[in-house]
Amino acid sequence: MRFPKAEGLKLAWAKFCNMEIEHVRPSHRLCSNHFLPSDCIDKRAKGGLLKLKQNVIPSVMPFKTKHRYIQRIFKFLINLSRIA
Repeated sequence: MRFPKAEGLKLAWAKFCNMEIEHVRPSHRLCSNHFLPSDCIDKRAKGGLLKLKQNVIPSVMPFKTKHRYIQRIFKFLINLSRIA
């Protein structure tokens, strides 16, 4: 999902991503895993894409994604300590 153009919504999305609004670029996106099913209009059944309702703010931080990220950092640090 593309970041919204409206400044208020863009700011809310940036805060969710722990980003400064100045660093948000037109190419930045969030996947649908960060939104509740009730936040979406499902057009996939008609061959379309998943679309967000208006003024929706991301609210879901999937644990697995965070957990995998922490695991990668941990593995990196272990490998780094073996080199040193």
